[in-house]
Amino acid sequence: MKTFMKHGVFVKWYESGGLDRNQVYYYINLNQFSTNLENTQKDNFLNAPKSLQKEVMKNKG
Repeated sequence: MKTFMKHGVFVKWYESGGLDRNQVYYYINLNQFSTNLENTQKDNFLNAPKSLQKEVMKNKG
């Protein structure tokens, strides 16, 4: 279920937590991508270096 906020509220929220746009969308994409993996695949993927995760998500996205 998506919750709609006034324009800019999401940005203010993640910036207040010390995150930037790239970090936020990395974590969103990481969650979406890993949800479709089986347990062993998910564990391996989530324990891989961030650079490898990004490359895999870019190629499979």
